Amino acid sequence: MAPSTPNNGPIKPNLTAFSDLLSSLNKVAVEVEDPYLKEKAQSLINELKNPVNNLHTVNQYLSFVTGPLSPSSPLAIALHQWAFMLLCIRFEQLGKEIGSFLKNKIKDPESLRSEVISSKKVRVDPKTTTSLLDSTIAQVDRLKEECQAIGNLPIPRFIPMPPMYDEGHDGALFLKRDEDDPNKTWHLQFCFDLKDLGPLEIQAQAQFPSIKLRFTSPSKEVLDLTQAMLPLLKERLQEIGVTTRLSLLRQAPITFKENLKGPIRKESGLDLEV
Repeated sequence: MAPSTPNNGPIKPNLTAFSDLLSSLNKVAVEVEDPYLKEKAQSLINELKNPVNNLHTVNQYLSFVTGPLSPSSPLAIALHQWAFMLLCIRFEQLGKEIGSFLKNKIKDPESLRSEVISSKKVRVDPKTTTSLLDSTIAQVDRLKEECQAIGNLPIPRFIPMPPMYDEGHDGALFLKRDEDDPNKTWHLQFCFDLKDLGPLEIQAQAQFPSIKLRFTSPSKEVLDLTQAMLPLLKERLQEIGVTTRLSLLRQAPITFKENLKGPIRKESGLDLEV
């Protein structure tokens, strides 16, 4: 990953299945010589990094991260095509006929014929194909494990978010609810890597209809911009019936854990209550 800013330094890599998948796809798009394989990798990258900017795309994205192999969104369909293409190539390399296999296993093999035909054109090292297929399946399994639901609610505890710019770090949303709390307090934690600005963490403690917010960043510029936007945020929250009880700005370093439990913040820093 490229550093966020010279002053703040790079964010420590967060080894999630999502970022691993993007990393392996980027490597294919840059290093593999076969044009068809490069095209398919870039196509999947574009789907995975498509902006999540409205309710429809949010629903599609949540559908993908909670069921990456359930073809109910463009992201999942693109991942299906990628994995199936790799499988077809592997069959060809082993000297097996994928068409015969599909005829016995799939009710409608004609719908997959284009992938079968295209895979015959691909010329790539078998070790590369095997590695890509194994890593794709492993990353999908990890993605499902990471997105475990909260209790009986259909909401995952951890949601990876696409990078906000090329070579940017994945974002993330962590959710937790205090089951023993009579008020059923929700704790939400958003982590972003902002282009040219660096990392920003937003913590929200919600006891609806009120919410307490805390913004943390090592960058004073980020916190100044955040403070300037707080009146607009408060207004938008009030429009949907949420009252902001307290907003706290904290200037402190942020380092992302590798175990998906959230960022580590050093206690040294400057707090500003708004």
